[in-house]
Amino acid sequence: MKIFRMKYVKFLFIVSIAGIISYACNKKLNQPSLGGLTEQDVANKVGVEGLLIGAYSLLDGVGGSKSDPLGSAASNWMYGSICGSEAYTGSFPGDGNVSIERFQSTSTDFSLESKWATVYDGIQRTNEVLRTMKLATDIPKNDQKRIAAEARFLRAHYHFEAKKMWNHVPFIDETITYAAGNYYVANDSEIWPDIANDLRYAIDNLSPLLSGALLAGQINIRPWHCWQKHICFKKNLLMQNPYWIL
Repeated sequence: MKIFRMKYVKFLFIVSIAGIISYACNKKLNQPSLGGLTEQDVANKVGVEGLLIGAYSLLDGVGGSKSDPLGSAASNWMYGSICGSEAYTGSFPGDGNVSIERFQSTSTDFSLESKWATVYDGIQRTNEVLRTMKLATDIPKNDQKRIAAEARFLRAHYHFEAKKMWNHVPFIDETITYAAGNYYVANDSEIWPDIANDLRYAIDNLSPLLSGALLAGQINIRPWHCWQKHICFKKNLLMQNPYWIL
């Protein structure tokens, strides 16, 4: 009985020491990162507008995690002009992606990887705008509608780019996050309605005229209507013939 009591006391002592050390280390080492911004840092009007500019910045296809001057360019020169025999890849062997020109590309092709990564980087940025805006308390309701409309139009655009390229692609909205654990999204559903819903929201919540509050490069409602018609036209072409060059 005495030996058992000694072992029990020793066990409690060890557990107590381990707990104290663990608590002290966590308190000491759990420090905010330097040189980065937290969600709380940008959860205000200035921060959200900055995130929106970041979402706009990928419209040219450059600046993402795997952007490539040819593969991810918004002009789609590689997949349109090259594949349509309107242009040729380069001036010397190795200049440009010959495999795409010859329709011999595989799933490991860097140009295709860069295009995929760039459009979904853009989608991620638009979703960050929408998520962070919900945390901000200093954004007027009219600005909330405008920002959400711009972000959702950009999200529609980036999904449309993916749809043109691969057809069967997942639609990622602001509810999909790593923290929520729901980031395994299937590509077995049609995303045209989701793209159309984002465009409709943009049309319904943007001013028909340019406003002094808009910065250079930001867009108003008129191009939204044109873009909606453009997407409907391309959707019909894809449904009629999946081999159209878009």
